[in-house]
This record gives sequence, C-alpha cells and structure tokens, in this order.
Amino acid sequence: DITKVWNRMYLRLAVYMREILLTQHLRKSVHGFMLFGTQLQLWVFDHSGSFSSDTIDITKEPERFIRAIVGYTFMNDGELGLDQSLRRDGERTFVTIKDAYTGEDK
Repeated sequence: DITKVWNRMYLRLAVYMREILLTQHLRKSVHGFMLFGTQLQLWVFDHSGSFSSDTIDITKEPERFIRAIVGYTFMNDGELGLDQSLRRDGERTFVTIKDAYTGEDK
C-alpha cells in the first residue's frame, strides 16, 4: 500500500531530522526531502513538529520542481534553519542581540 510506504519514509526522515535538531544546537529547524518514484515532498522540521509541501510530480511539473530547488539555493542561513542570534568561536558561544533604540547588533 502506497500510504504505508510514505508513512515509513516519513518516520525514517523524522528520526534523522530529530537527530540533527538534538545534536546541532545552533539549529532552529531543518529541511528534508522525500522522493518516491517521481513524487517529491519538501519538509521542514523544528522543535515543535513538522510540515510539508504538496507532493510535486517532478516529471509532470518540472518548472515547479526547479523553482523549489532553486529557492533552496537562494536561502540564507536563517531560512535554512540556523539560529543567527548565536555564534560559535571555537569553544565559546556568543549571543547577538539587536539594540531596540539604535538597531545595532550587540
């Protein structure tokens, strides 16, 4: 049954995404992809759960597929799930905050 296959794939992906979120402390979310035959789903996992795109048939909707992949190439670190308020320098971690009055990062 196709639904069971998708469910197994989702559970496997969810385990990998959970491991990434647990081990990469500077990460707020992580993106994942599920490809089954010609069917693609884009997923985003964060500490509260997951959500997905509609299924994209990469052979029937090549423009949509290309737009999705190109979109990922233009994402910045924040859009890719990294917490940009934290920065690591060797063993130390620094928090950057924006001054409410001046707008400067401190």
